[in-house]
Amino acid sequence: MRRAFPSLLLLLALGTGSAAAQDGVGSLTEYSAMVQLDHLWVDHGMVTPEGVTLRLSRYQPNRFIPTFGVGLLGSDLADLGVAFTGEAGAGYLVGNGRAGLLLHGGILGLLAPGNRTGGVGGYVGAAFLYRFTAGLGGRVDVARRYYRLDGNPAAWSVSFGLGVVPRVR
Repeated sequence: MRRAFPSLLLLLALGTGSAAAQDGVGSLTEYSAMVQLDHLWVDHGMVTPEGVTLRLSRYQPNRFIPTFGVGLLGSDLADLGVAFTGEAGAGYLVGNGRAGLLLHGGILGLLAPGNRTGGVGGYVGAAFLYRFTAGLGGRVDVARRYYRLDGNPAAWSVSFGLGVVPRVR
């Protein structure tokens, strides 16, 4: 199941982008959908195994844009067991349509049902987006994340992944 989850998210992202392009759904064709592997370095030296996140960002260079994400983290983040995450924020995408730098921040949530633990927090970061071909792109993120949990852990995260990037007209 753990190995199948990244593949399932990638299929969902690619399916969403290609269906939007075929159906002419204006709002979806403006969004990039990336499946990313996340690595977190929690303060006090704890490192988690990778997590998987599906991130959606409106792809309009040189504008403020909304960003969203849902994900699943591995089992070692402060002994929480498997944790579900969500994030919503805004950013500014500086770029030329083929490549861009996204400076972003927002709120995030974490829920670990096995330990009945949950919390909210915030994040701030930067992402490099690149469109390889028509429809396929990559993204690398570096972010500082703050969680309101016992001990108020903060973490650095590095994420990378592939997904759908629309053409900019």
